[in-house]
Amino acid sequence: MLYIGLLVFGVQLVHNELGDSAYLIVGIVPVLPLIFALWRNGRRPSDA
Repeated sequence: MLYIGLLVFGVQLVHNELGDSAYLIVGIVPVLPLIFALWRNGRRPSDA
């Protein structure tokens, strides 16, 4: 719960600095490792 509070506070702080693009940045960052993992799995041979 504390972590979520800190995350929300951090987003609001960054939003004050960057504007609406902050939400885009904060939204993309957690998704990047997932995209990378899916890309790696897609390149791996199916019999491996």
